[in-house]
Amino acid sequence: MTTYHVSDVEFNSLQGKNIVVIGGVQGIGKATVELAHKNGATVLLADINDTLAQELVSQLKERVIFRHCDMSDWNSVLDLFEFAQRTLNVIHAVVCNAGVVGCSRLFGDERDSQTGRLLPPNLDAIHVNLIGAIHVVKAAAHYLGADDDDFKRAITITGSTAGLVDAPGVDPLYVASKTGLVGLLRSMKMQLASRNINVNLLAPWATGDTPMFTDELLKIWKGLPINKPIDLAKALLMPTTRPEIHGKVFWVGGGKIVEIEDKLRETRPQWLGQELSDGVEEGRQRLSGL
Repeated sequence: MTTYHVSDVEFNSLQGKNIVVIGGVQGIGKATVELAHKNGATVLLADINDTLAQELVSQLKERVIFRHCDMSDWNSVLDLFEFAQRTLNVIHAVVCNAGVVGCSRLFGDERDSQTGRLLPPNLDAIHVNLIGAIHVVKAAAHYLGADDDDFKRAITITGSTAGLVDAPGVDPLYVASKTGLVGLLRSMKMQLASRNINVNLLAPWATGDTPMFTDELLKIWKGLPINKPIDLAKALLMPTTRPEIHGKVFWVGGGKIVEIEDKLRETRPQWLGQELSDGVEEGRQRLSGL
């Protein structure tokens, strides 16, 4: 287990940086915008909630710009990054934080009132959390990779511990969307490294003061570790201050930041067996040359 510790002073390096935060008007995203702004960064805030966004811009005053963006809509994401390039000229980091819990009705028996046929599942969680993140990564890779200075760019994605462990009571398609983000990270980290872009994923455990953590959940969770939004904000901005961090999945629980990808790889022979583990490593090496 590798635990990461962050100090407030390291965020001084955000001074003068340009950071795009998608999903930044409440909870984790808002804390991220405020932390980056406090440390001298210029923040392009993107969200679908225009009202809350304008309130935050008014509160922080300078070095914060708002642009409406629906992450599930490719043209909206592309418009955001075209605007970012025109306005900021250089983008140093992107935080992809927007997401929805969704209510998929995957096992519901609701029927169409007109035809009587079974209704399809609600795919909002897939469209926003997974497809939306894919949209952001594609646009970010293009616009961040266009800069040829020595500063290593960073893309950080907010996933969920529901994408790593069983999550009883959580919507199945929300879990599927967050699990997909882990696969996305693993599959693209080599390609992005070649573009001088680091990519990492955060998997928050229960986090208070967020829209997803209801009063009902708070009662259930009493006595268990709970993150504060600022804990996640620090973890989301950490890769921008530490260019050596790349391809990591961070479990954040009770304010503790624990990296799990390295340990999974290190212990693979224990849970897969030495022979199969060796085969996996050899196969990965061969495929990396394609």
